[in-house]
Formats: sequence, structure tokens, C-alpha cells
Amino acid sequence: MEQQAVKRQAQRGYSIIELVNVMAIAAAIAGTAIPSMGHMLDQQRLTSTTQDLVLAVNLARSEAIARGGHVALAPLDQRQWNSGWRIFADENSNGIFEESESAVRVFAAAPSSMKVEAAFSSGYGGALSFDSSGRLRRANGSGMVLGHITLEKGSAVRTLCFSKGTMRVVKDRECKQRT
Repeated sequence: MEQQAVKRQAQRGYSIIELVNVMAIAAAIAGTAIPSMGHMLDQQRLTSTTQDLVLAVNLARSEAIARGGHVALAPLDQRQWNSGWRIFADENSNGIFEESESAVRVFAAAPSSMKVEAAFSSGYGGALSFDSSGRLRRANGSGMVLGHITLEKGSAVRTLCFSKGTMRVVKDRECKQRT
């Protein structure tokens, strides 16, 4: 009898223990990365909405100059900036969009869970109104409007500050004096 030599082939692949270890490491890495991704998405949504609002302010100012009349920027529902906003030719200077007035542009609502709040001096009336020279004025009047619009998503905050005919954006809830 001849003895037949049994050749063993080398096994290829990974054992179940090795696969479980790799999966545990991948889960740990993903667990630390996902929360920071959520924060990054909040920051991006806040930045995008802030840029839309800055664009709207600048467009309303430019339209007022180009038209030689009052142009207003107001929330779609007259009070809540979260609802979105509209730029329109405010022919009667009351800060309220009426069917006879032409809309220049309408902006979509802010992302859900984002707070957008306005705080302005007396006589604000809910709309930012620009006169024919591009100055921010009270609707139904000529007094200056001072104040801010604050956008907040999670722990991130941006504030559009309006004073002395200028607008600036800060990463805080309050408009502090520049030094």
C-alpha cells in the first residue's frame, strides 16, 4: 500500500474573530464622527440661511435705488421670519405686501428647528423698508431703523446687525460695538 500524501492547502480569508474586531473598530470611529457631522450640517444650514438673508437685504436696497421708490423686505406671514421672506415694491410704504404690489423675489422658509427672530427699534412694523436712496427706514415714516435679526440652529448663532445705515454679521446673539 502506498501512502498517499495529503496536501493541505493554505486557508485564505479572515476568521470570524478578526471580522468582529474590525467591525468594532469601525463602529467606534463612526460613533465619534457622526455627532461632529451633525454639528457641521447645522453650521452649513445656518451659514446658507444667513447668506440668503444678507442677499435679500442687499437686493432690496439695490431695488429701492434702481426703482427710485420704497422696497420692503418682510416675512411671508408678516411676523415670523422662519416662514421665509419676500422682497416687494412697497408702493404705499406701509411695509405690508398687497396684491397690487409687485414681488421682486420670494425666499423659502428657514430649515426646521432654526430660530429666526427680529428685534428692532420702535416703529419697526415687521418689515425692513428701504427708501429711494437705499437707506433703511421705518415703513410709513422716515425714521431710521436700528436692531438685529438673529438666526440660531443648535449651538450656532449668526446675527445681522443694522445701525447707522449699515449691516454687518456677527457670530453672537448681540450686536456689540466695534472697537
